[in-house]
Amino acid sequence: QVIRATHLGIPTLLMVRDPVDTVVSHMMYRGVSARQALSAWIRFHARLLPHRRDFVVAPFEVATSDFGSVIREINRRFGTSFREFHHTEENLDRVFALIGRQNRERYGRLTETISRPTRERDRRKHAPLREVEDEELSGLRRRADGIHQRLLTPGG
Repeated sequence: QVIRATHLGIPTLLMVRDPVDTVVSHMMYRGVSARQALSAWIRFHARLLPHRRDFVVAPFEVATSDFGSVIREINRRFGTSFREFHHTEENLDRVFALIGRQNRERYGRLTETISRPTRERDRRKHAPLREVEDEELSGLRRRADGIHQRLLTPGG
């Protein structure tokens, strides 16, 4: 969808998270192995590299702490006038309340797959993280890290 959006001339944002953090979350959500999740991360992101100049990349840490700056970059880059998000406690509370409502509507309750930080999620990350950090997967981690760095570099 990222590549298609750029071909259609749609202002496009790719939020990029550290591969290991992403893979651990993917493992927890989908119940897949570290190898499968790392391979999927690589496959998806490597396909975007030739199109790197056609979309805005926001590191996960920036998108989740200063989304207003991300919107400013989109507006600058594409000549758009999207309204900026103001990163205040009140706005964050509204966003997290919306996420909670959507999870309850979809699943009838808050679930372990809720897309927001929780203590329970943090507790459950330890075993998948050990699997991802296994020496046998070091080559995949290096490849993912290289792609991650290229995506974060303007001009790729």
